[in-house]
Amino acid sequence: MKTAIVSVLHTNAKDLKALSDMLLHLKDIANIEKVSSVYELTHADTPEQVQHLSPIGQALSLCFLLSFEGASMELNEKLKELEKQSNQGLDGSSIYVQLLAFENEISMLPSLSLPDPSLHTDGKYLKPASEIYPNYLHPVLDQTLSEILYKLENIDGVQFYARSKSLEELS
Repeated sequence: MKTAIVSVLHTNAKDLKALSDMLLHLKDIANIEKVSSVYELTHADTPEQVQHLSPIGQALSLCFLLSFEGASMELNEKLKELEKQSNQGLDGSSIYVQLLAFENEISMLPSLSLPDPSLHTDGKYLKPASEIYPNYLHPVLDQTLSEILYKLENIDGVQFYARSKSLEELS
């Protein structure tokens, strides 16, 4: 079994139910080892972050630590299919599923970059990922996620929203 860090963003900050449903569907793909707290993204500092915010300027973010038997490309394909299915029937919001890291794999392909190039710079990924796997050693930077988070200056727009236990209570 290989370890993966997966991020889920939902552009409707009022709806934990969609994230709870994602938890159930992820269990069909891989073993869930840990679930981070849910974080609210209240503003964007870069154009890339703006795409993840709803019209009211909010989104929810969390990370899952998964165990998966198979290759990173296989997991990524399953996650993208899950993302597609999860977005059907959502009204005015979207869910984004992103494979952030897969063991210590380094990959720069058009369909998958590992570790995700934004993992170490973007609070919406780094804060929940460092919560569930603080000792993950970034294979390019040779620093743990907790060390990187400590050095990251601008994560003001990523605030605690709910315990991960809240998601399990909804399922």
